[in-house]
Amino acid sequence: MNDLDAVRALYPEDPPAPSAHTVAAARLRMTAAAPPPRRRWRLKAGLGLVAAATAGAAALTLLPSGGTPKPPGTVLSPQALLLAAATKAEKEPSKGAYWYTKRIDGMQRFPLGKDYLLDRRVEREVWAPSSPKEYSWGIERLLGIKPVDEAAWKRDGSPREWKVRGDGDFPAGRAGCIGPLGEGMNRSLTVTASPGERYALPWGAQPGWSGYAGHSYSVAQLAAMPVDPGALKVRLLKDMKRFGDGMTARDLDAWIFDLGIRLLVDRPAPSALRAAVYRMLAALPGVAGRGRVTDALGRTGQAIAMSRNAVETRIVVDPATGRLLSTEEVALYPGIERRKGQLLRYELIQEARWTARRPALPAERRNLTKDGVPVKEACKRYGS
Repeated sequence: MNDLDAVRALYPEDPPAPSAHTVAAARLRMTAAAPPPRRRWRLKAGLGLVAAATAGAAALTLLPSGGTPKPPGTVLSPQALLLAAATKAEKEPSKGAYWYTKRIDGMQRFPLGKDYLLDRRVEREVWAPSSPKEYSWGIERLLGIKPVDEAAWKRDGSPREWKVRGDGDFPAGRAGCIGPLGEGMNRSLTVTASPGERYALPWGAQPGWSGYAGHSYSVAQLAAMPVDPGALKVRLLKDMKRFGDGMTARDLDAWIFDLGIRLLVDRPAPSALRAAVYRMLAALPGVAGRGRVTDALGRTGQAIAMSRNAVETRIVVDPATGRLLSTEEVALYPGIERRKGQLLRYELIQEARWTARRPALPAERRNLTKDGVPVKEACKRYGS
């Protein structure tokens, strides 16, 4: 019996737990009378799931946070789940023309002067080439902005337009960006509920690279990564050394958890490396199981979490297939412009695979020079 078979044998048909969206909405209605202070909230460089990047991510309906919901059924060992996912990953095709991911990325923020959260969703494709001569591309479309607490929004007159504080994440949808990608750092910006048109933008600063800040790797670097879990962790810690000053061991493990997720989601990593990432995550201290959950696309899976300070990063894995379904960052405590249970960012992963297809880029291109190369300032990030 392999790891996947062992997990399937343990997996019960319990009813799924209440969704995080349902729980969060109820919590917000109960706490609407006590809005948090309105000061700027900003991620520290390189930390959080997409605390340089979550994720984010993940299901609006992932895990209930901080309340006392109905128990979600059997909580499977996170180590068993991750090892099962590793078994699945190493059997998948190892290479293609592009590593292709399609997902919905979201985040929640307070509009200025309001006591309810806005949820912003972006449909996002990432095409990361296996060729060192090609650029990685993202294709994005804003799906719209909606209030999490509809009752509070209606009490506010049902507006379709809001003022928000630009923090490099919202409304740009990209963590830690301080160039044109991060619209209006620390400025008041106007956003609307309306969806947008598709556009393309570079997903790396130079050919053969994908990602930014502490999550950027070339095709050659990924191919040369160690596939022993312990050696891989040592290598990643070395890579993020410039972010590590003053970090505790738990901080570093949380960083490794985040970086491992990025390698799994949208980097053109070989199958052996993906399997090694899962095994590395399984060996991290502090990794915890959160039970059976249902995401915003109606898919059920088992949640695995790693917390650091006031934020918990979670991934949801389908125990029957080992597939990574979603990721999210959840606020564990109230704070500056945040509420307990708030989904700071999330990703709903619809597809993640190697493909021989080429991206059909829309006509609108952003963050390019007149020569068609990435605008260098657009790629500047905290700590980069």
